[in-house]
Amino acid sequence: MATISRGRIFICYRRRDARDLAGRIYDSLVTQFGEDDIFMDVDAIEPGLDFVQELTKAVASCDVLLAVIGHRWLTITDSAGRRRLDNPADFVRLEIETALQREIRVIPVLTEDATLPRADDLPDSIASLVRRQAVQIRFDRYRDDVSNLISTIEKALGGEPPKKLARTSEPEPMSNAPSESTKVPGMGIPSSGLGVEGRAAETVEPDLIHVLRHDDTVLRVVFSHDSKLLASASKDETARLWEDGQQRHQLLHSDSVNDIAFSYDDSLLATVTAADDDVRLWNTQTGLLVRRFTANSPNRVLFSPARDLLAAYKVPYGPIYLWEYSLTQDRKNRTLLELDQHIVDLDFGGRDLLAIASSSSARVRNIAFQTDDRLIHRKQVNSVHFSKEGTLLTTASKDGTSRIWDPRTGQEYHRLRHDKEVELALFSPDDSLIATVSGSDVYIWDRKTGYKNRQLQHEDSVQDIQFSPDGELLVTCSANTVQVWRMRYS
Repeated sequence: MATISRGRIFICYRRRDARDLAGRIYDSLVTQFGEDDIFMDVDAIEPGLDFVQELTKAVASCDVLLAVIGHRWLTITDSAGRRRLDNPADFVRLEIETALQREIRVIPVLTEDATLPRADDLPDSIASLVRRQAVQIRFDRYRDDVSNLISTIEKALGGEPPKKLARTSEPEPMSNAPSESTKVPGMGIPSSGLGVEGRAAETVEPDLIHVLRHDDTVLRVVFSHDSKLLASASKDETARLWEDGQQRHQLLHSDSVNDIAFSYDDSLLATVTAADDDVRLWNTQTGLLVRRFTANSPNRVLFSPARDLLAAYKVPYGPIYLWEYSLTQDRKNRTLLELDQHIVDLDFGGRDLLAIASSSSARVRNIAFQTDDRLIHRKQVNSVHFSKEGTLLTTASKDGTSRIWDPRTGQEYHRLRHDKEVELALFSPDDSLIATVSGSDVYIWDRKTGYKNRQLQHEDSVQDIQFSPDGELLVTCSANTVQVWRMRYS
């Protein structure tokens, strides 16, 4: 009986060099060739078996070995500071040696702009790797590049007909199906449309039903989980609670209110200002201040949807504070995480996932296991947002795209293209729609097809958008106004 899956394609990589891209390539190849024909990781080896023997047998049984090479592949060292490749027992070296010795087809797969090493930088046993024709895989051209890789593998396997490749990028535009836009009354002229245009699975007609006003720019808006309350934060030094278009409470501060968040049970509203070292917790029924947490000049705040967790952080350089909180005196408020890093946005996914937008990537952190995965863009990621069940993640970036990912595997499903920077992207409550912000425009996309559905234009830059949890409303804020839209589906 076989002890491991002896696939016809072996993916050789270093976890500290190209783990994210190797995983994405694996997903694409499984879709193409089937899981039984791919061997990727030593995790597939049963406990108690000899690693070297099993890896050697796995490689020997394959027809193609993909040597995934990133910028650190050649120089990664062990705990003693020695180069891994110089160790005869190094797994990557053993895998490539076995393939070359048995004349198995070896295809170097270069990530982004990585290059093949020179022969004199490699051990003699694998120096011939540099004579193998390489394939480039780039994140911004992933679908085209991985299709080229699959074609190369097909030829090596004798030209077997491929299965249909799963879509990992945007769909092709549909002919005679122009996108449509909706104009906010008195707020600009619809443009010709951006990104992928076409007929969505269902269309949506937003109707403007309320315009709520502050005395200065509105920075953030958020719905309570029961959809009954709407909170807004403004430079006018107030946070306000609204119900059915009427102001219910005005929460006074001494500086611009930068962010707000409802607790998972809607009993609390958290606020942070531009000048304080405090996170304030307010009773949403009475409008009274009930507790403060001290942090280092936080300007963003967020509650976990699944348990009593409160996060506060400072854009753009952190730190991130994560508390397990309680309003009762008999429970200690514990600090679970204090992390210094460049940060632009943050979101919780279920109980244990935390997505962090930073530089040109989004990090997905497992709070329980303290592990990280990275989702790569070409430029800074401006926002991260999990779907309701935490099974999908959408990102918005300065590279002009919003992308939809599987946060646990790093698989990219859709790329929603804009003609300029995308500041924000989020899912509707039922995950059927994505709303994005680019400048003064809000776009609504069909999540399954990646097609643009509607466009809402404003005279000024849009600061924030939110769906109500029941899916009936969409709220946008621009300048000193909050616009509340009723969503009509067809």
